[in-house]
Amino acid sequence: MVRVEHSKMWRTLGATLLLCSLVGGDVYLHNPRGSNNRLNERSANRQNANRVFDSQMASGAKRKRQQYHQADMEAALEAANNGASVYSLAKKFGIPRTTLIGRIKGHHGEVQGRPSVLTPEDEEALVGYAKYMSDRGFPLTVRVTKALAQQIEIKRAKGRGESPRFKEAGPGKKWWRGFKRRHPDISLRSPDQLDKERALMATPGVIFEYFLMLEDKLTEANAKNKNPHVIYNADETGVDLSAKISKVIVPRGEKRSPSRRVGSRDHVSALVCVSAAGQTVPPMIVFSKGFPGGAYTEGGPANALYGFSDSGFIDEFLFERQKETEKKEKEERKEKRKTELNKKREEKKQKELEKTRKKEERQAEAKRKLEEKEARKRKREEGKLQAQKKKRRENGEEKENQRQPVDDPGSSSKTVNNNRGGYNVGDKTNNAFNNEEGQFRMNNNRGGYNVGDKTNNAFNNEEGQFRMNCQVVLQYMCQDDVSSTTGTQDTLRNGRTTQTQDHTPANNLQETRAQSNGRKNNNVKTDRALQEPWQWYDKCYNRERNQGLFVADQIPRRNNNGYSAAIHTRQNPNGNRRGYECPEERDHYPYWHPTPWRDIAVLTDNITMCDKRYCKFPSPVNMSDLSKRYCKFPSPVNMSDLSQRISKFPSPVNMSDLSYYKRESANSMAKYECVEFYNNARTQKKHWSRWNNQQDCEDNGGEWRAYYSYLEKAPTVSQADCQGEGRSGLRYVYGYPEGEDTDTQTCLVLPPAPDCQPAPWSRSNHLGNSREGQASNYTWVLPYFPSGETKRCVVRIRYNISTDDYDPWQTDAAYNQNLQLGLLSPVQQNPTVDIGAEYSPLRLAINTAQFGRTFQDRSHVFLLKPRPSGLEGRAIHNLNVRGKRGNIVQVYPAVEYDFVPTDLHMEEGDLTHIQWEGTDRNNIVQMRSLLDNFPAPFENSTMWNSARVWWPAAPKYSLAKDLAVAFASSGYYTCFHAEVCHSESVERKNKLDKLLNNAPASFEGALLEFRKGTYHYMCTRNNNFSNRSQKGTIHVAEGTKSSFTDNDLP
Repeated sequence: MVRVEHSKMWRTLGATLLLCSLVGGDVYLHNPRGSNNRLNERSANRQNANRVFDSQMASGAKRKRQQYHQADMEAALEAANNGASVYSLAKKFGIPRTTLIGRIKGHHGEVQGRPSVLTPEDEEALVGYAKYMSDRGFPLTVRVTKALAQQIEIKRAKGRGESPRFKEAGPGKKWWRGFKRRHPDISLRSPDQLDKERALMATPGVIFEYFLMLEDKLTEANAKNKNPHVIYNADETGVDLSAKISKVIVPRGEKRSPSRRVGSRDHVSALVCVSAAGQTVPPMIVFSKGFPGGAYTEGGPANALYGFSDSGFIDEFLFERQKETEKKEKEERKEKRKTELNKKREEKKQKELEKTRKKEERQAEAKRKLEEKEARKRKREEGKLQAQKKKRRENGEEKENQRQPVDDPGSSSKTVNNNRGGYNVGDKTNNAFNNEEGQFRMNNNRGGYNVGDKTNNAFNNEEGQFRMNCQVVLQYMCQDDVSSTTGTQDTLRNGRTTQTQDHTPANNLQETRAQSNGRKNNNVKTDRALQEPWQWYDKCYNRERNQGLFVADQIPRRNNNGYSAAIHTRQNPNGNRRGYECPEERDHYPYWHPTPWRDIAVLTDNITMCDKRYCKFPSPVNMSDLSKRYCKFPSPVNMSDLSQRISKFPSPVNMSDLSYYKRESANSMAKYECVEFYNNARTQKKHWSRWNNQQDCEDNGGEWRAYYSYLEKAPTVSQADCQGEGRSGLRYVYGYPEGEDTDTQTCLVLPPAPDCQPAPWSRSNHLGNSREGQASNYTWVLPYFPSGETKRCVVRIRYNISTDDYDPWQTDAAYNQNLQLGLLSPVQQNPTVDIGAEYSPLRLAINTAQFGRTFQDRSHVFLLKPRPSGLEGRAIHNLNVRGKRGNIVQVYPAVEYDFVPTDLHMEEGDLTHIQWEGTDRNNIVQMRSLLDNFPAPFENSTMWNSARVWWPAAPKYSLAKDLAVAFASSGYYTCFHAEVCHSESVERKNKLDKLLNNAPASFEGALLEFRKGTYHYMCTRNNNFSNRSQKGTIHVAEGTKSSFTDNDLP
């Protein structure tokens, strides 16, 4: 056991803890106030030297001769030759003035005293060797240096043929002092003792490599953006308790003098743990072999742990003890923070309650005063009115009439299902799903569709089109399908819950790529629905809003970076978030920046915005009455051919300016946005930029870049070949793909231009039913994907509705309300109007945030798959089921359930994929007439006996009776006889519930080809002769594509 003086041990160990560095040089801890320690030591040494000198002079001690270096003398002589003052040179270099004058006059030689034993060359070689050994961790002591000088002199003396000049004992103290004085570039230092293993790890190369590895590990573990308070580093350091080691020779100015030693001696170790934020955990002190005697903890670190081991280093037992201590300390700190946080929350809550109470008191007092003021005002007005009436009666101008007070009409309401989450995703079986694996995903004919395939999209145009400007915009978004239902962070999915995805704004506009990725990783949840990607909303949140848009008297708020962004619109001034949709893009069409949505069609009340449509004017034409719309004409214009719409056109007519929707669609033209980069090398592209126009973008170092909406990529096509039209009339372009984080151009397959048609007529608040009583709908001809890969898609339908109270096309930011400039919006929030009755203004229920509004419906995720082989050139129709929540009152005059389309017209050779998804139940049975409400017996049915099954493959549905049973039971039964489908047959499976309650909620159905004829069908569950009439008809006309015979029938 080694005993040391306790106070000395703690002083040494304390300095070690303060200047602790982890092995390998990964972290250096230092005292921020200790950077001038060396300067303070030098200053203290000079003060001590002065005190010693003064005491010697006072005691009459002999004064020592002043010392100076030969290099200083040479510099002074050179300066004197250049005309410098002798006095200033003597003071500057510390050389006696008389000595300097003597040297200038040549009275003294360059060197005084006896010459050195070793030659200057030998001494320089010895100094070089000492530096060489110091750099490698083996510095020389004074004794070793003297021995080397003795060996050099002995060798030189033999060459001279004389005896060595050093005595037998070797060089003495005077030689060493002279040697050191002649070589001021070396000094004596106490060595830093390092074991051999530690010394090997203390080289600059190893340290630098360690930091590179550390950075890679932190990046891999996504820990670079972690709170520094939760990142700790620990290391063990020790203090040698052995006898004092002689000083060694090192280059002057060297901060460290590492000295390697083999093995470890007795010492005291300290395990120190510090967080990246500077928080410390009480250290553990480890003694060698046992505890020292006496009060060894006196003067030690507060709350430190003490232990000992055979080696004096920490071992597994001691380390576990230290970890338990750290864990306990961490829990205590956590509990303390929690207590403090709860206390602050409670204080804040009390303050808020007090603030709310005072606010309510002030509001109540203000309301009371206002009511008193209004009462006094009404009383005065009533007095004036009564006086006027009395005067008129006296003059015979008016008779006494009873008057009914007019109440404030308030605001109207609608019975519409706009609930968050909308309709639930369909279940695969008769049990409600508890994860996305249990959801049914529409396959759109188990082979999907290629070009020419058709699916019917019914929509709920709830606002109607009376005295309104209406555009119905149908759009879709597709991506390559993946094997799992949830996929990656950017995969389209329905989610398991109705909770919306999270979004955390950037703390500032200078965030790094790692910080951006960290926000995304923390926000996107795989159990929640996702359509637009996270980057899309984040881009919208950070980009400035279009300042040219009309916001009426609404005041858009600002984001956390201090400016109004694209999430703030007239409809959404507060920046409320719904999923990851961008409010500015949702509320305006066509959008001026790149968008992830591809256009299907635009259905408009203003047909002049479409191609190949013409306008008709009244006769004679009054140019001053024409509106601000554009219209396409033949040339020359034939007034008799113009449509009944009134339109204003420029003179002369420029035909290229008139195809508005097709021209401005992102399907047809590139859209621009500002691109910025994370690094100065401009190799790491940011997914967002603040700037929304070319001027601001380029002024702030960005690049104004064009992006293309595309169906899919064609990376194998070269840039030279990527142009023109390909199969099915598809267009190709070489450019930047929309929505990609990569900064690379490639060949892209462009989507077709959107269809443009007149919007179907519907009555306001009749939930989308048209004049014929059918749901307003549009038949989508699906695009052709050249790759043949399965696509995962969603569809949305937007209803852009504006009233005629102001011109939605010409009213822009110039009409925004600005009271400071005296500008009033053409529409006001809840205005009062004078109807001619004195003192009785009426208030209109107008919300300017909804006066001109966009609604939307969205589908669940569905799949588009390549069609089965052998069906090329065939049209495939999709027959589904639609439903509405609520009872008969809420959905009148629509139906709660219906087939879509209810009347399907096609030709022989066309195919129909009948399928449905839902959480309720549906089935199909044939009936003889739509006037009937009872199904026909199978023996009298013709529908299933006239259908060829293209999918699924035989032996499934190999008999017409099996097909009828499957559709009647919603897939509960697969066949009738057990020898065909065993346990799924009518003969073996448990009995089907008469209300289909145990049948699957969703049914993948079959791909069928029908012979010429008319087939009526119904659903037995949702046809109760009153509000539910779920019926449909398939009309098959004569055609030329059909080739199947009776042998192909089931």
